[in-house]
Amino acid sequence: MNRAHDGRDVDAREVVAAHWPYDGPYSGEQTAEAGVLVERLVRYLNNATTKPTALPYAAVAGSVIGSLHAAVAGMEQLTRQLARFAAAQAHDPSVYDDRGDRPGAATALELAAALTDAAPAVAELADRLAQAGRLSYHLGNDR
Repeated sequence: MNRAHDGRDVDAREVVAAHWPYDGPYSGEQTAEAGVLVERLVRYLNNATTKPTALPYAAVAGSVIGSLHAAVAGMEQLTRQLARFAAAQAHDPSVYDDRGDRPGAATALELAAALTDAAPAVAELADRLAQAGRLSYHLGNDR
């Protein structure tokens, strides 16, 4: 549980469930905003983990590593689904490439290939974070 600046308790799971319920409804705006949320939270963690108060003991780091592993493990599926979406866009007659020097379908297929190529790297990162997580669970502090 986290405390908001006004002193109220904030539960991250409840915040996400309130604004991005697992079973929808879904919209393009909500999907894009969920991506922004992931980016902003990574930015927050990048800054926070430079501060001693953010990592007061080993178990906190282990918790973060475990959550990162879960997020990255889910990104393999997300990457593959985005690749399928991009490939389908190649068949949408309204898709275009704003550079104007190539058809949008070609760029959509290139995007699909790039995402498909990224999926194994995402899976590898998930495996490495799982290994780090297993190691982190053995650490504790006597305080």
